[in-house]
Amino acid sequence: MNKRTHALKVALVVLTGLLLARAWAGFAQSGGGESPEAGAAVAWSPVGTWLVSSPTPAGNILMLHSIHAQDLTGTNFGGMLRQINSNPTFFGLIPDGEAGGDHWASQTVRTGFNTYESTLLYYLTRKGTGPLAETVAIGVLNADWTVTGPNTNEGTATISMYLAAQDADRDGLPDAGQEPAICMPFTYTSRRLTPMPGCVPTPVPQQTPQQ
Repeated sequence: MNKRTHALKVALVVLTGLLLARAWAGFAQSGGGESPEAGAAVAWSPVGTWLVSSPTPAGNILMLHSIHAQDLTGTNFGGMLRQINSNPTFFGLIPDGEAGGDHWASQTVRTGFNTYESTLLYYLTRKGTGPLAETVAIGVLNADWTVTGPNTNEGTATISMYLAAQDADRDGLPDAGQEPAICMPFTYTSRRLTPMPGCVPTPVPQQTPQQ
């Protein structure tokens, strides 16, 4: 009886593995285009730290986006993004902004083998009448992007800016039905941060002891 139970468990494990493999293969094909080899899946993963570059008429925006997995299926990913050259007035369109725009929270979902959709959230603030800063605007960014190589990706995005008054219940998100005060599209490319060789320190000249 024990042998039959053990054999049944082994068969179920094997069958489950085969079904998961077939499901993953179908999922990869649904992403469109030619999928990378299965052995390269880790290299084509979104997990890691990315140096993001986005050209704008006001100059090139640089950001660091750190992405981590949230489940074992490789479907959901959380992250934090930091904009190196902060933009607290949003190109001068929100002149009341004094700080913010340099730290973003991100949530990403896989839509194909190497395609993803992300939503990012951040805030612009100004000095308040009390000890706490006041929220001036809420930024919501929506992006569709593709991992184009083992350490590269590219995407298109829109950023919606909502004024503080559009969050009447003050839960940190624009209220339902609110239209953004500003909607702006942009494109970007990214390179994954990989190990880099360190510099070779210049030898310190040896001083001759004085007699």
